[in-house]
Amino acid sequence: MKIREIFDIKLFDIIKEEIDNIIQEEYNDEDYYYSYEELATKIMQDFLYNNNKDFTKNIYWSVVPFQLLKSTWEDWVKLNGMIRYPKNLEKIENLLYRGIMRLDVINSMCGHSESGEHYMDEKNEYLNEVVDNYLLWKTQKPIDVNQLQIDYTKGGGYGNPTPNTNYYVSQKEQNLFNFLNWVYNENDLQDYSLEIAKENLIKTLLDRFYDYYSVDPKIGQNYVSDYGLQPLKKLLIELMNEQNPSRKIPILDKILNVAHQRSDLAGWLVQGGSNSLYELSGFGELSPEESY
Repeated sequence: MKIREIFDIKLFDIIKEEIDNIIQEEYNDEDYYYSYEELATKIMQDFLYNNNKDFTKNIYWSVVPFQLLKSTWEDWVKLNGMIRYPKNLEKIENLLYRGIMRLDVINSMCGHSESGEHYMDEKNEYLNEVVDNYLLWKTQKPIDVNQLQIDYTKGGGYGNPTPNTNYYVSQKEQNLFNFLNWVYNENDLQDYSLEIAKENLIKTLLDRFYDYYSVDPKIGQNYVSDYGLQPLKKLLIELMNEQNPSRKIPILDKILNVAHQRSDLAGWLVQGGSNSLYELSGFGELSPEESY
């Protein structure tokens, strides 16, 4: 056998091995928490920079449409475990993925999770940064760039114009700074030290987050649950690793069963909440309760 042929065979084996590794690669905890960190940052950015003028916006929340879930379940039962429309199943999977991860992030932000690093408190890095920037803008005095300074080092005469060092307010910061400015003026914070002013501004943002942004407006409750998140995350990773559409349904069934035990969780994942899951049970019983 020629050296070139040996080389080609070896190269083929290496490429095949790499492709096999990619195909067999599993979605794991590290993948989940990478997406988690990314989502936590997006949620914080949305709260700070895409809020309304009063900072009373609710977080956008999407759930699985019940008719989509029902039709997929009916098909699976009637077709003996076959999936007629894989795209519909994929949509259900993506919506559950988004919902469970959002619940995980909000729980951490509200201090209900040991694993989260994005707690919403006075030490939050994002809040401290934006409030520091606002106070820098607020406390700097306007400078006339056309005014000339006397350069005494040269025995009189005029030196260079004084540079304008004012903080530049970007377009995305404008709404946030307007709100902070309203809080600053309403509470006469100019009469206090910058430290006290900062504490008041951060507290106001935290109050707005807890009172509006992290709250389900339908029931007036924060998207926080001390039950169910750990099994939901475990099952979600299992669902992402399963490649066979027909075998995804039993895993989805377990996810819905966990949610079914708490009406808030059910309502945050599926349109109609627990009532929809009761109706769904007529097309194939939901799994019995399991210990996870």
